[in-house]
Amino acid sequence: MTTPYDERPGFLRLLSSLFDRGGVHHARFPTRLPSNLPGIWFDASIEVAWQHRATGAGDAEAAKRHVCARAADVTAPMSVLDLTTAQFQLNAQLAQPLPVPGTSVLVVNASAALSVDPEARRAAEEHDRYRAQTEHWRLLRDTVFADPVMACVWWLDGHPERLEKLPNMDAAFERLAALTTSGAGRGDDLMHVANLLHQFLAGLEAVDRQRLIDSVGYIMTNFGRPDLADQLRAS
Repeated sequence: MTTPYDERPGFLRLLSSLFDRGGVHHARFPTRLPSNLPGIWFDASIEVAWQHRATGAGDAEAAKRHVCARAADVTAPMSVLDLTTAQFQLNAQLAQPLPVPGTSVLVVNASAALSVDPEARRAAEEHDRYRAQTEHWRLLRDTVFADPVMACVWWLDGHPERLEKLPNMDAAFERLAALTTSGAGRGDDLMHVANLLHQFLAGLEAVDRQRLIDSVGYIMTNFGRPDLADQLRAS
């Protein structure tokens, strides 16, 4: 049915007039789309509608490739843990006409249904935990360990029974603060750092010592050294 007035924007009317000579074709296909983490993907089922002015065997593949490239641009900065937002933003972009450069193909519209494999979700959740743990330890380094008083308060927090051990820990807190504020990390300080950590661990109960070792292991894994994390946990 022809309406007396076409209310579509001029650009869309122009695209439509250029491609009205060909019928609308449809295809549905599965694919994977990138997320913000390397190797972790969205699973997608994409439906695409396209039309063309000249028949060609490559029309369908051209439409699919173009839609996949556009979809990848949308999902690449997004987390698989934010599936609802990713799908909403992706479909908002795919709803617009997409001329395929260098061809007579126009993608009239497309839509996508996203899902995430449980293994990919677990990997993303683990990465977020590692990142949060790293930020936590960085905060401790910068705001707690740099101040002997703050380090003491942190050590005593929730453990009033440790108060009697405090005189034996003063030197460790002072040395820890000195190393933190001076940025010490050179080879001639490594033994001092090792001795300091040994003193610090010796002053902790078994459950707190294991929690600290696990946390450091997470950080090592997050920085690409799971081998060191395994050695630490086995020591």
